[in-house]
Amino acid sequence: MSLSDSFAVMGFQLDLARQIERPETLLSVIRDTDKDGYNTCMLYLEDVFAFPRHPGIARRHAYDLQTMRRVSQLCASQGQELIGVLPSLGHAGYITGKAGYDHLDEGYGTGQIVGCLAAGRDETYGLLRELYEDWCGHIPGRYLHVGLDESPRMGQRYVREHGAGSFDAAGLFADHCNRLARIARSLGRRMIMWGDMFYYLPQAMRAVDKDVIVADWYYFPFEDAPAVELFGFRGLDSSRALREAGFEVWGIPSIWPNCPFPSIADRWNNLRAWIRHGQRVGLRGLINAEWENSWGLPGTTELLLRMFGRMCKGDLPDDVGQATAQVLSGLSRHPSAGALARDLMALGRYHITAYRNRKVIHARPEAMISAYPPRRQEYHRNSRALDDMLKGLPQVAEKAVDDSGRRIFAAAGLTHRFLRLFWRCHAVLSDAYEQALRVAKPDQAGRHVRQDSYGGLFVALADDLEHFCRDFGAYWEQVRYADQTKPLVQWAQRTAQALRQWAALIDTADAQRHPLLAVPLLEIILHCRHPALPLVGITIRWEDGTTQRALDIMIPFEPEFTVTDKGWTQSSVWVLDKPQMPQAIEFEVSHYGQVGIGTASLRWGGKSHEFHPRQTQGAHVEVGDGIVWLGPTHAKPGDPLIRANADRAVFAVRQPG
Repeated sequence: MSLSDSFAVMGFQLDLARQIERPETLLSVIRDTDKDGYNTCMLYLEDVFAFPRHPGIARRHAYDLQTMRRVSQLCASQGQELIGVLPSLGHAGYITGKAGYDHLDEGYGTGQIVGCLAAGRDETYGLLRELYEDWCGHIPGRYLHVGLDESPRMGQRYVREHGAGSFDAAGLFADHCNRLARIARSLGRRMIMWGDMFYYLPQAMRAVDKDVIVADWYYFPFEDAPAVELFGFRGLDSSRALREAGFEVWGIPSIWPNCPFPSIADRWNNLRAWIRHGQRVGLRGLINAEWENSWGLPGTTELLLRMFGRMCKGDLPDDVGQATAQVLSGLSRHPSAGALARDLMALGRYHITAYRNRKVIHARPEAMISAYPPRRQEYHRNSRALDDMLKGLPQVAEKAVDDSGRRIFAAAGLTHRFLRLFWRCHAVLSDAYEQALRVAKPDQAGRHVRQDSYGGLFVALADDLEHFCRDFGAYWEQVRYADQTKPLVQWAQRTAQALRQWAALIDTADAQRHPLLAVPLLEIILHCRHPALPLVGITIRWEDGTTQRALDIMIPFEPEFTVTDKGWTQSSVWVLDKPQMPQAIEFEVSHYGQVGIGTASLRWGGKSHEFHPRQTQGAHVEVGDGIVWLGPTHAKPGDPLIRANADRAVFAVRQPG
């Protein structure tokens, strides 16, 4: 089955903004899509393009005109239209975060850059016109994608200056769209925009010019229509509404989440859902988007880009397992290449996209320690499962047929090694911590539990982490740049260093001076029972007025959670900045999405200190069964993008008496 009759536009998007590839890597990835049936290549750029008239916006290693022309010429030779994505409202920190451009930010005057261009100001449109001219004047094409997604900060500056009473969010957004569309038309381009802001400002649909193309994105599998998470995953057929309003609509499935490897089956089902939906609703285009490949390597998503293109051409079986095996067999001459399909499909189930895992990459190694039994069970379960995967990969990789196959197999192997180490470190550190607690507490007879040696295990883990750093870094520098931030390598280096330091102390320290007990660890158990956008701000406050701020987001990203009412619990671990007992822990929920705060325990020096609710405030506060619930369960179309009134709770250690 070929989809060429159903969709005039069949494309893929590469996200270059989070981590920029070397030009030869980008060219090679695009070149390898030549036989995959795509007629469109979209590049998410931000400051990756060196704008000739605004060189101060470009980042280090940004693509100059000569490089971008090479990309354009390659796409043209393969029958692919090149479309650049230049965010022009939200996600504009690439502009407003640069010297000389901060005055165009919605946060200007508050001391905070929020990364949203100030809509409605003539200077904003003067700058955007020049950026568009820099692209359109040198790179041929029919379209210009201006972003406009995820822009809840829009209008904050107007509200500060004029008050909320006269603020018309839908009117401002529609006017912004139309002004950009006029600029695009004057440059001979047709404007494309993301469609999610119409979820929240449906009134704007009527006012936006109908020659604008709306790219409607949703990244979970669905049956009848996408079900927007902010609305508690209640059905919202946004594509049909946009079509009925008169827009041309393109459907946008995705290879995200993919940190660091995507779930092949989930991504396959998302694409298949958009194909079915697009044929029902009459969508003209389908663009499979790759996002945030900043921790992994190009090969981790290149496999899916090639596989999905071939599926849309009708070159692959409908069954995702059989399709994966067939593609893998075509990438290597080794007879067992197809047998890797099951392991690669399983690998994506151990991703670290969800915030509870993702934040650990940037935290101190102690943040991997959990005393929460279900979380510790997850550590061991994932660690054991990964031990048994991809054992035949080295032999298959040796017989890769081309550079694309070599990139894909090498990236899969490095990803697997990282995930094994990630979950293994969590399991070992949590076990060592649990034993340290037992050793620090004598039994009823005053005897201490015998202390097993973790020093040798820590050293072995540190060796493995350092070998991973070497191999991952070497591959990274083949496809990217040595001076770019490598989050996975930085995590592994920090962890290896800490493990070696602890190993030197752990077997000789007395029970009260155990190195893992010396750091104050705050573990908070959070609950959710209505998926939406459950997000909680956390402020740890000390008596001297100092604070430590954190943010936790309860989004699992697995399809099983994309239903109206689905509960789950997660552990959130924070290493305190100060080795002092906090006076209070404050929780605030200002978005739509209910969060339940359960226990908050500070473990330090072998002792546990429990924090309890002392004060609550807000229209949506509920207390029951030992949980303080904050925030509404979901939003509905037409609600303000950020609630003016937050729900709050203050927890403190209960004083004796």
